[in-house]
Amino acid sequence: MEEKTLIIIVVVYSLACAGMAAWLAGEKNHSDGIWALLGLFFGFLALIAIAGAPVREAEKKSIEDSNSFNFWICPKCDQKNDQILAKCNRCGSVRP
Repeated sequence: MEEKTLIIIVVVYSLACAGMAAWLAGEKNHSDGIWALLGLFFGFLALIAIAGAPVREAEKKSIEDSNSFNFWICPKCDQKNDQILAKCNRCGSVRP
């Protein structure tokens, strides 16, 4: 195999692992930037690690803060939404 082709395959593989690790980390409420770097450098091992990692609970926002300004904060993506909305504008989660 030509050296150029091998380098391209390694780069594409690393970027794919970085993207998948970042996405999966975001879904589990972990830092997606850190997991993207881990996926870039460690590849499939980082994917296995984040796949086995537990889902973190989203930080609880104070009920007082979300009700006093006529908005509610989405527990999944932390987006501020108007009180009249039943679903989050960003991720579509149902209002708690």
